[in-house]
Amino acid sequence: MDMGNCMRAIPITYQGIEFRSKLECRHYIFMKKIGWNIEYEPEVEGVYGYQPDFELFSETEGKNSGCSISSDRYFIEVKPIRSQAEFYSDSYKSFRDKVYRSGILNKGILFIVGNNLKLKNDATGHYGEKIFVYAFRMLDEDKINNQEERNDSLCSFSGCPEGNYEGIGLTETWNDCRNDWIKKRKDSKCYYDVLDHNLLKTYSYEDDEIKTSKFIERSWNEAWSKMQWKGNF
Repeated sequence: MDMGNCMRAIPITYQGIEFRSKLECRHYIFMKKIGWNIEYEPEVEGVYGYQPDFELFSETEGKNSGCSISSDRYFIEVKPIRSQAEFYSDSYKSFRDKVYRSGILNKGILFIVGNNLKLKNDATGHYGEKIFVYAFRMLDEDKINNQEERNDSLCSFSGCPEGNYEGIGLTETWNDCRNDWIKKRKDSKCYYDVLDHNLLKTYSYEDDEIKTSKFIERSWNEAWSKMQWKGNF
């Protein structure tokens, strides 16, 4: 965590893990709740001067996610940002430089997450519906002023309504949601971008989609409540 870019972080211990901030702890609880396999503060060999907050483990084999950019490894960095634009401002220039120098981007994809589920408010799915933007893929410095590159790096949730519930995944906002970094999807089932139910004028969509959207929002809110009032436990 780059302490120069935020207010003083408040450490907290949860389930035996000493988190450097409450925001890190909140993301940990949230990601566990929605079924993601993660490790806090992994030690990535051959990386110097920086280590990511989390490693995210995928069900897909190697680089077969179907996303435009895939990797053998996926990492997550937690920042107290409200938007993608804030991360690419001058305030985070020193942190970005540290990441580039470390070599972590040669080891895998680094996703940036913030203090909310909508790091870009106007992101839409394939049918024009408003969707969550939980993360974005960190870009090289020479691409951060390219709006098309920024938009292509945005990440949203995917879901599965048919058969056995296969869990919530992470995909590119513009891509076919069967192409997923986390979940191994099958063509025989129907998958969908998870809508932001708060912005729907009517609930004319399938019930499963609404339930998934509400589950994500509830899990995010409960993750805060769970550690906010109990302190270390």
